[in-house]
Order: sequence, then C-alpha cells, then structure tokens
Amino acid sequence: MKVTSRIRSGVTIVSVHGRVFRHRAEVFASWIHMEVGDRYTGPVLLDAGEMTYINSAGMVTILRLARRCARHGGRFALCGLGEGIDRAFEVLGFDRIIDTYDSADEAMAALSRTPESHD
Repeated sequence: MKVTSRIRSGVTIVSVHGRVFRHRAEVFASWIHMEVGDRYTGPVLLDAGEMTYINSAGMVTILRLARRCARHGGRFALCGLGEGIDRAFEVLGFDRIIDTYDSADEAMAALSRTPESHD
C-alpha cells in the first residue's frame, strides 16, 4: 500500500495504491492524516483508482475523513472505486454519505464548483 498527495486547482488529491487490509488499515489512517494535514476546510478528493482492496477498517477511515471534512466546512469526494469495492460501499450505504465519481476529472469538476452552482 502506498498513499500520496498533491494539490491541483486548490483540491487536495490523496491517491491510494494497492491493498488496504488488516494492520495496514491503521497505517492507512495515519498516512491519510499526514497527507491531508490541516486542509480539511478545502476540497479533498480520495482517488482510489489504484486501490485493489480495502477492508472494513479502511472504509471506516474514509468515512471518518469525509465526516471530518464536513465538520470543518470542507468538501470530500471519492473516485475510481473498482468493481467489488464500489459494491461494498453501496451495500454499507457509504455512497449515500460520500459523493463518488467514476473518474478524477469528474470529481475535480464537481469539487471545483461552488456549492451554490450545482446544476
């Protein structure tokens, strides 16, 4: 598992590569906190396009990140969920809590719009 981040057009993009499982879920949570830092007030995009597996603890980490962003007035989105992973998010109802997009470009476009400009 590898977690990287970058800022593009004011959006903090956190990319997850590989498998998030067992003890790595704790490492995943630490990395997410390090990569996002104090930028919870701005838009945050978690790009899961290279994530091949995630366990329930990893999913809870993503949910906590989304809630932390919302609590601080920021916005959060998730993109690139692979088959199986997207189904797990649906079954758990996370797709009703977290905005999900097929691609990073689609998510970036949504996060770049002001909340009042939803079409």
